[in-house]
Amino acid sequence: MLEQGGSGWRNIAVFLRLAVIYRLMAPEAVPLVVSARWMAAHLRTKPAAEDLSLMEVVSFSLIRRRLSLSREILPPAKGEGMGGGDRVQHDDDYRLQRDDPYEVGYNRHDPAVHLRMDDTRFYLFPSLSAALVWRLVRRLAACDCLEHRMVLRGRVDVSDDRYLSLMSDGLTGQDVFAVGCRLHDSGSVTYQRVVMVSGFRPDDTIAAYMKLYCGNLKLYTTERCAASASCPLDERLPTSMGLFRRVLGRFGLEKEVIDGGRVTV
Repeated sequence: MLEQGGSGWRNIAVFLRLAVIYRLMAPEAVPLVVSARWMAAHLRTKPAAEDLSLMEVVSFSLIRRRLSLSREILPPAKGEGMGGGDRVQHDDDYRLQRDDPYEVGYNRHDPAVHLRMDDTRFYLFPSLSAALVWRLVRRLAACDCLEHRMVLRGRVDVSDDRYLSLMSDGLTGQDVFAVGCRLHDSGSVTYQRVVMVSGFRPDDTIAAYMKLYCGNLKLYTTERCAASASCPLDERLPTSMGLFRRVLGRFGLEKEVIDGGRVTV
């Protein structure tokens, strides 16, 4: 059963690494060992587990009890008695079309899910594990528990081929990691993506990422400033800016975003 999670296991690994960096999980809690024996025992003692996907079993039964602020980060799973929106729902309520990219890559062990915000808005994710990473990053952006700030913002035309490439590229290398989603709002659809340049490797000590939507590129980091505000960003945030430049340069966007963007710190 463990091999059925596919790429979801990498998403879970990134989630755990970020949780440690954001001080929501003790460093000694990782690596998280999920053995076949644990899974068999868990499924055997939880009658409702047959209704859950593999990633739900791992996320809601194994990770939640190790994570502080778990209710804020891990949304209620199906079957949990919490009212209101903002809960994980499977695609039963939103039927994916046959040619939808989320349907093409569908894995029932890490299924496409949506997080409903209200009656007209919901986020649709290609997998539950991707939704968890996205939710962690978004929630921590508004949390005071760790220094976390937007440092730069840039904008390009939403139809720019370079931007479209950054939005759609697989980005599965060792120097970058990405998760994306679609925001459905009263019939309109907005594609969004988080591109991480730090915070997903075992030896990373800071989290740094870009949020992309509608041609906007916003750069965030937890790195502490190494120089005064009068210095260039490359001197103030040498690790983050070096990583941002490397990834954006690969897509030809370094000049527009970093050199032509607006500094926000």
